Amino acid sequence: MKLPEQWATPPFPAPVKSWHADAYPAIDPSRPELSLKGRSVVVSGGGGTIGFATVRALGTAGAGHLGIARRTPKTLNETTSKLKGQDPGTKPVAVTGDISSFSSLEYAFKQIRQQADNPVDILVHNDGHLASLGPIASTEPE
Repeated sequence: MKLPEQWATPPFPAPVKSWHADAYPAIDPSRPELSLKGRSVVVSGGGGTIGFATVRALGTAGAGHLGIARRTPKTLNETTSKLKGQDPGTKPVAVTGDISSFSSLEYAFKQIRQQADNPVDILVHNDGHLASLGPIASTEPE
C-alpha cells in the first residue's frame, strides 16, 4: 500500500536511522489471509492522519462496509472524497460523531449499523476524551 508522498520523510528530526512510509510485507493489507471481505468496520477519528491511513488500509483489506466517525464534517467529507473509487468493494459511510458526547456517538453508531444492515465486526477506536484524569476502566462512558 503506497502512502501519501508527504509521509516519505520525517516531518521533524527523527531519532531513528531509517523512516518507513509503507506497510511492510507482514502487515500488508492486500495479503489474502488478512482479508476483511464482507466485514463491517468502524473507525472513530477516521479523518485525521492516522485515522485516514487506517481507513485506507481497511479498505485495501476489503472491508465491505467502512463506517468513519469524525467530529468535524469538513474533515469527514475530505476523507470520504479521497476514498471514492479506491477500493471498489468497500462502501464508506461517513457520520459526524463527537467522542465527548455519548448521545452523539450512539446516534453515529445507529446510523452506521442501519446503513451496514448488520452488526459492527471491528471497531478501531482512534479518538479519545477523558473529562478527568484516571483509569479508563473506572470512568463512566458518558
